[in-house]
Amino acid sequence: MASDKIRALEDDLVFNYVAGSDKTSAWQQKNLTPPTGKLPSENLQDTYRDIGKVIEFLQGGGGEIFDDEGNVIAHGGAMPDLASGPMAATKGSLKAILKLLPGSKRNWKTSIESKVWQKIPTKLKDWLADTKPTKSIQSSLDYARESARKNIHSLKGFDRFLDTVEGGDIVKNAPAKAKMNLYKAWENLIKNRIAGAKTYKMSPLERWDDWHLRGQANTGRNPSIRIRPKLLNKPMQTSTAVHEATHIGQLGTASHRTGAELDHIAKQYGVHKNDMQWLVNKLDGADSRWELGYMEKIKPYLKKGFKITDPNVGQKIPKGKPGHWDEYALQPLEISARMSQIRDLQNKAKLTFGEKMLLKDLKSAESKFFDKKGIDYAVDKLWMAAPIGAGLNEELFKEIKE
Repeated sequence: MASDKIRALEDDLVFNYVAGSDKTSAWQQKNLTPPTGKLPSENLQDTYRDIGKVIEFLQGGGGEIFDDEGNVIAHGGAMPDLASGPMAATKGSLKAILKLLPGSKRNWKTSIESKVWQKIPTKLKDWLADTKPTKSIQSSLDYARESARKNIHSLKGFDRFLDTVEGGDIVKNAPAKAKMNLYKAWENLIKNRIAGAKTYKMSPLERWDDWHLRGQANTGRNPSIRIRPKLLNKPMQTSTAVHEATHIGQLGTASHRTGAELDHIAKQYGVHKNDMQWLVNKLDGADSRWELGYMEKIKPYLKKGFKITDPNVGQKIPKGKPGHWDEYALQPLEISARMSQIRDLQNKAKLTFGEKMLLKDLKSAESKFFDKKGIDYAVDKLWMAAPIGAGLNEELFKEIKE
């Protein structure tokens, strides 16, 4: 009888997980087909596998749990830091594990004082909350930073920034030296912002909590990037890193600098105080930042039936409700980050088969909102998407820059 109850609880565990994922998978299935064509999620099998490991472990099973580098961190049926030996699965323990999984109203961090958490071996706790990036994730993030150097805060990137914001045409027609000084100040802000972002992988607990999420960018005062391990392939992982690095470079770039820091940067590059204030406003100003300019520039290319999400209004449709995904996807900051992924792949001299498939799927996803002309315009003309061979004349600034 006891084993039947345990089996029923295990079934409930998986059922609750899938039920909680259905709403998300519905729009993902409709809007964002993964490159392999597998639906509803490329991450679901890994999640089932991880959940199964923990259930087996709690039952005192003989299975092993590995970290993302392949090291054994715990052996089922052998808990060295438990005086009581292996912990048998009970209704209470499985319910406690449920609290760590998606659909729970209780955040996993508040479960630390639960009985089951206290009984879990230290190594297993460390694994559940481990955010140390794998070598593969770190290499993807290193690539994303290099991509940012070439395309986000380069001269070409600055040219696209000026094409995006109101008043940018005035700067483009300014004397070369004054324009170059402003570019250097702008580059300093963005380059240091991206370089200073800490990098993490999403922990197993974070992956369980949001199984469809591939990456996250914390754009606060202490920026960071989190990437989901075990994505379908390296091109997808690297493209996700490019997407998140774009968010870091675009958001909070100047607003998290003190007035003294901004004054120092202006003096360092010989930028007039008024010009520096203009730059700060275009990066982060509530009523004049680049997102507002981006919104106005991309509007004419939007297909009928859709609406750009006003940055000063934000999302209003609750998660899980019809239209939520479109409202999220049509934020200027999200459009721009997705276009940066397309631009990064298009600018490569040679693409692997996986990269070709990914580029095709990224463009296909955007075709829901924009026609080819609109996608090309966003990639070629607006900030965070600069094509090779266009933009500010590098030769014109060569002597000044050196």
